[in-house]
Amino acid sequence: MSRVIGNGNQSGLQVNAWRTNSGPANMGVNIEVNDAQVRKAVDGFDGLEKPFVSVPFQTADGKVSWKRFDVSWAGDHIEGRALVDDYALSHVPGTAQVNGKQAENMANDLGVAVGMDTNEGTLWAQDFGQTLPVKEPGQP
Repeated sequence: MSRVIGNGNQSGLQVNAWRTNSGPANMGVNIEVNDAQVRKAVDGFDGLEKPFVSVPFQTADGKVSWKRFDVSWAGDHIEGRALVDDYALSHVPGTAQVNGKQAENMANDLGVAVGMDTNEGTLWAQDFGQTLPVKEPGQP
């Protein structure tokens, strides 16, 4: 099962993807999960999640494939009266092997898709067929 809960404080899932200064296609991702807000949006959510980012890569023959990168737990913080889980992936490479072929990261042009696996299925930060933009370094 899969459903969209959205990106933002009201949904309990806050995503920030940005280009790094180390190369034009390199990027990083931060994800914040407010379990209390997710529980309001999704009945039965048990508070355990495994966030990931799907990044588009284009091979030399022009095909675009999406590659999944799991995002690691980086700690937590208090926001208001809620405990928020922090996840971070500091480096998504500019190139990668996709289906056995060297491919270029296309996230700057196509955006990224972010979701999290839960006991209630996969919850997505964006609507089906949509992506989240990748920001320039230093852009809020």
